[in-house]
Amino acid sequence: MKHIRMLLIASALFYLCGCMNGPQGKSVVPEIYLDESVKTDAKKISAEVEMIIPEEILSFNGFVYKDKYLIGINPNRPAYSKTSISIYELSSFKELYSLLPYGNGPNEVLIIDASIVNDTIHINDPAKRKMITIALNDSMDISSESIKSYDNNIFSQKAILYKGKILYSNPFYFEHEKMNLHSGEQKVCLAEGKNSLNIRNKINASNITRGQMTHNSSKIFYSEKISAVIDIYDSDINLIKRIKGPDDIKVRYHYSEETREVGYWSDCMPVAYISACSNDKYVYYLYYGIIKNDEVKGSIIGQVDSGCYLFVFDWNGGFKDSYILDGVHSITAGVSPGTDTNDIYVFNIDQDTGDSKILKYRLNLHG
Repeated sequence: MKHIRMLLIASALFYLCGCMNGPQGKSVVPEIYLDESVKTDAKKISAEVEMIIPEEILSFNGFVYKDKYLIGINPNRPAYSKTSISIYELSSFKELYSLLPYGNGPNEVLIIDASIVNDTIHINDPAKRKMITIALNDSMDISSESIKSYDNNIFSQKAILYKGKILYSNPFYFEHEKMNLHSGEQKVCLAEGKNSLNIRNKINASNITRGQMTHNSSKIFYSEKISAVIDIYDSDINLIKRIKGPDDIKVRYHYSEETREVGYWSDCMPVAYISACSNDKYVYYLYYGIIKNDEVKGSIIGQVDSGCYLFVFDWNGGFKDSYILDGVHSITAGVSPGTDTNDIYVFNIDQDTGDSKILKYRLNLHG
C-alpha cells in the first residue's frame, strides 16, 4: 500500500525478554518502511486555537490533559521555579497545584525526566534514584494518595512505571555490524527498580538511547530521537514490529575501548521522533527527521526552519495519516491528545517571539 512497504528481517533477531529474565529465543520480526510520501503527501494544517502562556509560567515543556488542564514541567533553577510540576486551568492559566519541590530533602527531587502516559505523570529522578507517579483524573482532585514513590536504581535516560515495574530504555543496548559491536541486550526492558543492574564490562550507549515511550494495555511503542525508528512490543516486552523511515539518518558512531562508551556525530542535526502521545485508538508522533545545520535558527535556542510533521499510527503499527503543523519549529515541542481523537495539542516556543504557546490542531482521521 502507499506510504509503506513491509518485509521480514532475513536474519533472526536475538533478544532478551525484559533484560532480566534470560534468553527468549530467536524471532523473525516484521519491519515496516515508511517512504518519502509520508512527508510529501502530508497535509499542512494551521492551529485552530492559539494560547500564549503567561510570562510568569516558566515551564520548559508542558502537556494538556482532558482539554482542561496544563501540566507544566519546570526547570531546576531557583530563580525560575521552586517546584518541578505545576498544574493549571487551561482556560485561565490559574495555578491549581505546585508539586514536588526541588531540593535534596526526602520528599524533593533533583533532576527529572517527566512524561504523561494515559492518566499518569511519570517523573524519573536518576539523581535521587526514584520514580514518582502522580495519578490524574477528570476533576483534577490530587491528594497525597495520588502521589506515589518507587525505588529506581536503574540507570536510564527514559523510564516510566508499567505494571508496577520500571519500563526503561536500556543504556547498555548497542548493535552495529560494521563496528562489530554487539551488546546482546534488549533496547527496552522491564525490571524491578529496587536493585541496581550489573553494569560491569557493558557497553555504555546512554547518550544514544533517549527515546519516547507510550503504551496501552497490550502494546508499548518506543521511538528513537537520533534515528527514524519505532519499535513495538507486546505487554511481555517481546519485540513484535519495527517501523523505519521515512529518513535514513546518517549517524557516525565512535567507541572508546577505555571507557566503553559509545558516542555519535553527524553532518546534520538528527532529530527524528521528539514527542509522543496516545489515546485508545491512535499513537501520535512529532517528527522532524534530518535538519541541516544552516536550518538551525540561532536567535532562539531549539528553533529550526524545518517544518514539524505529525505522524499518526494505530496500535498495530498501521500508518494512518501525516500532517505538517504550521507554526511549530521547536525541537523541544511536546504533543498531547485531546478528548476527541481528531484533536491534538502542541506545547511550542514561538520561532519569532520566543513566547511559549499551546496550539490546538484539528485532524481529519477516519475509522
